[in-house]
Amino acid sequence: MLPWISLVSLIVVGYLGWNLYRCFGVDRIVVWAAPTDQQVRTLASTYAATESSADRGRLVYVTPADCQGAPSGVGGDRCLSWPEDKDKVRMLFMTAG
Repeated sequence: MLPWISLVSLIVVGYLGWNLYRCFGVDRIVVWAAPTDQQVRTLASTYAATESSADRGRLVYVTPADCQGAPSGVGGDRCLSWPEDKDKVRMLFMTAG
């Protein structure tokens, strides 16, 4: 009987630990860049290219210019222009994405 209780308690602790990790884990990465900052654009492109399919949408690119020149791999819904899209940026951080 003791092995079963130990197994169940291990599963419960694992489940609770996973929920705690999800609660305090990183849910998005924001890159805030000037339109002329090529190093930041390269960083965002590299991250977007290596992002796994489970992590798609975590990268948010914010720029004071329009999103026509967004880094490759950054989705149109994840490129925001500041200050035109400041309401979208606020909502993105107030909600889960």
